[in-house]
Amino acid sequence: FFNLEKRLREHGKLRTTHNKRKSITNERNSADVLGAITLNPHVSQRELARASGISRSSIQRILKENRYHPYHLIPSQELLVTNYERRITFCEWIHNAMENNDFLYKILFSDEATFMNSGHVNRHNMHYWAVENPHWMRSIPFQHRWSLNVGAE
Repeated sequence: FFNLEKRLREHGKLRTTHNKRKSITNERNSADVLGAITLNPHVSQRELARASGISRSSIQRILKENRYHPYHLIPSQELLVTNYERRITFCEWIHNAMENNDFLYKILFSDEATFMNSGHVNRHNMHYWAVENPHWMRSIPFQHRWSLNVGAE
């Protein structure tokens, strides 16, 4: 209570006005961060923080204020010339099979997991900073490797 009374006598109010620190997200730092992102849209916030001396949270704030978003990689299966004929054959087969109205109801679509000898792609470490979605894709040659599908109940 002593401090409350002292504050009231000295300042005429109970609450103190805290001095805000000068924001590190000034125009110069914003320009530096946005320039670095333009040069290398794959750079991480931590790498930018290390290189610029600006905190990661300030870099995140600058990117958010400028509507940047970390779009992630979409892995897509590599298609070969030999796949075209097989795909056409499958489409014709499924089209003919759909003449039987119950055909699709007789297919069991279950949850499954795929294990591959090529390892796992960690998409969280692969990002592209941009204002609009660039639909960044990478072909992965899974057809030349083995994989195992395991059904789940």
